[in-house]
Amino acid sequence: MNTKIFFFDLDGTIVKQNGIISERVIKAIKSIREDGHLCFIASGRPLTFISDYIRDIGFDGYILCNGSVIVYHNEIIENHPLDELKVKDFINFLEKSHTEYILQTSEKCYIKRECIRMLEFYKKNKIDIKQFVYDFNRDEQINQTCKIELYPKNINDRIKIIDKLDEFSYINYDDSFIEVYSKEKSKARAVKKMIQSLNIEYKNTYCFGDGKNDIEMFKEVCHSYAMENAKNEVKKEAKYVCPSVDEDGTAIILEQLILSRK
Repeated sequence: MNTKIFFFDLDGTIVKQNGIISERVIKAIKSIREDGHLCFIASGRPLTFISDYIRDIGFDGYILCNGSVIVYHNEIIENHPLDELKVKDFINFLEKSHTEYILQTSEKCYIKRECIRMLEFYKKNKIDIKQFVYDFNRDEQINQTCKIELYPKNINDRIKIIDKLDEFSYINYDDSFIEVYSKEKSKARAVKKMIQSLNIEYKNTYCFGDGKNDIEMFKEVCHSYAMENAKNEVKKEAKYVCPSVDEDGTAIILEQLILSRK
């Protein structure tokens, strides 16, 4: 059998705004795996943000923190923290401006209890904040940090923070977070590594996404799908556009491409 490999972004791709993955999508992914194919999450999320609800679907692996961490068969096979000195300098800057932030490592997330806006946002998005570490020595975690998320207080602070991000890659969500991660590591690099490591033929590679950080991933697979709910700049970079996350677009494509051929 020609094993196929599928990479799925989470938020906006298989996870709806209410934090739920539809039963149709879950069933389609499980059926794909039962048919002998491989399914990976490729997300900006850290491992702590992957709930049991998602893990129970039964993915073969996870590309996390925008490619800095790779998990395969429940083992961390790659972990690439950010440069310690660069992170320390940046965190010092954030603390001087009283900006809320969270440090994300390969296995845990560290946040101060006073980061109320961030904690409320995570709760609304069904992230289990009980798993966060609240009492910690900041300097002891900096050398393990793979990704930082932060929440500027206002537009002026946001502009000042972005001016400090030359050393990193970042995604600026205008009304909320900024995600900060490695310039050297990416979803694309991790996707390419897993395709090569698992000896999957290029014609059997697929991915689904809706965000700017998925564009790089589109270029590493043969069959790239942008969600209809993605911005036009993302959709134009994919080979195909599938129905939106609210319409169970990934399930529709999986059913058409694979399951209907059984």
